[in-house]
Amino acid sequence: MAVYTVDFGHCLSGSDTGAGGNGLREEVLTRRIGNLVVQGLIAKGHIAYPIQLESANSVAQSLNYRVDKIKRIEPVQSISIHINAGGGTGVEVWGDNLCKDMCNRICSNIATGFDMDNRGFKNGCESLALVGLYGSASIPALLVECFFIDNKEDCNKLNIQKYADCIVAGILNQAVKQNNTIIEEGVKYNMKNVVVFTREFEGDGILAEFWARTLSEGIAVNNYKLIDWSKVENIYAIGGKIGTYTGYLKPENFVAGGVDGWATLRNLQAKLGK
Repeated sequence: MAVYTVDFGHCLSGSDTGAGGNGLREEVLTRRIGNLVVQGLIAKGHIAYPIQLESANSVAQSLNYRVDKIKRIEPVQSISIHINAGGGTGVEVWGDNLCKDMCNRICSNIATGFDMDNRGFKNGCESLALVGLYGSASIPALLVECFFIDNKEDCNKLNIQKYADCIVAGILNQAVKQNNTIIEEGVKYNMKNVVVFTREFEGDGILAEFWARTLSEGIAVNNYKLIDWSKVENIYAIGGKIGTYTGYLKPENFVAGGVDGWATLRNLQAKLGK
């Protein structure tokens, strides 16, 4: 049994949010992937701690929080989940020689599993400053850049469970599960409350994630294929117009999109009574 920390990379709000593109947000996806990595490690008999901060006033505050938590736990390996941006494609993993083999395994698993470019292991302690563990030689740290959020082809291949499986298998040096399908995620987690949102505004996805967190067994999606709808009891929606969504959506479960993200946030606060 080993102890791991899984850092979700960015805050949901404030000064350390992630990248966006193709209707997706990094800080939302890294939480979904990261939580499944935690669950996957625990299922294999290990201890895994999620490291996350919902909001920060600065990047430094966010990093310091993560570093302090990780150092207090003293894991055998720190894993940070990120999603790349900048016009490239494929997967890369940053680390140092303490975990080079693990980084290469994760890269290979994702590149093979998703049929995407393997940008490979990136050896650079400077980049480990992103997780704040540079100089902590006793705690190997790696940072997974799963794919490029501003590359449509990368995004079209998105499968949250499969990313988590590839990462867990790479960490533990085990075979990747075969025949993963997106629908298995919905069946496995038996989500009862689903918050859907349009791709019209990237901020709607973040607010949908907030709303889903207030619900028992809630999840936020903008891809209907992610859910086994036979398990769903309630459908909620945020942003756009009510006519955008299925006729099964109840008016009381809809939050209208405002003229901007702040207006939509105020509408959501009113809906939640906050």
